[in-house]
Amino acid sequence: MAFLISILKEIAELMLRKFRIIKAGNKPEVHVESQALKKEGLYVRPDFLSKEECEGFREAIDFHIDGGGGNVWVDEAGADQRVYFINDIDEKFQNFYETSYFRDVLAACTGTTSPSGMLLAARINCKDNNKGSGGGWHRDSPVTHQFKAICYLNDVEEENGPFQFVKRSQRKWEVIKCYVRGVFKPGQYRFTDEEIDRYLLETGSEISSVIGKAGSLVFADTKGVHRGKPLSGGVRYVLFCYFWHGDIPPHFQKLRQ
Repeated sequence: MAFLISILKEIAELMLRKFRIIKAGNKPEVHVESQALKKEGLYVRPDFLSKEECEGFREAIDFHIDGGGGNVWVDEAGADQRVYFINDIDEKFQNFYETSYFRDVLAACTGTTSPSGMLLAARINCKDNNKGSGGGWHRDSPVTHQFKAICYLNDVEEENGPFQFVKRSQRKWEVIKCYVRGVFKPGQYRFTDEEIDRYLLETGSEISSVIGKAGSLVFADTKGVHRGKPLSGGVRYVLFCYFWHGDIPPHFQKLRQ
């Protein structure tokens, strides 16, 4: 029964999203981005921000995390430090969050033209037993296709926690095949390393680590399987733009500044 319900939810989501995309209209200026997201689930644009802009954002994040008066969320390892809704308390971040380019890509991929959302600023340090950004492998939603804009504010290599994504894992047919094969349970959205290893073996997929310079912009359909890789050294500064078609979920609302 759970399998059948999951399939019906996937079909309903597809039909609704297709209707919204048609209603939103054609977006030729972001065709490359939207096609990459639909096919692979991932698109990377280098040099979106300058080095000077990145430095300014890093300094502002340090200020807000180290005593700027905002609410700071910290994971259990003390590694992942986040300021949710930083756009509500700092105009510099609000201007970034309102970038029209992000909304053009969002509309082309999901049909959402008037999103609710927020900007999350994060600094993650290398600590013993850190799980990386996001707390391990997961999907943001087991059914709904999500859209996230991620901007690196310092150079990111393998050791300091790159965004990792399993390309094409956002596709509905890939999700359904995993349910059929018993790799994942219907509706599952968090995964162990062992489950991911089995998934890669069963599907022939590979993990893509997004290595990039400061200012690199990553668009991802975070229905796909992803994580921030656990850090073995250094630090990572990053901005995450979250968007929703409807209301902001309650578990995020409680993190408002």
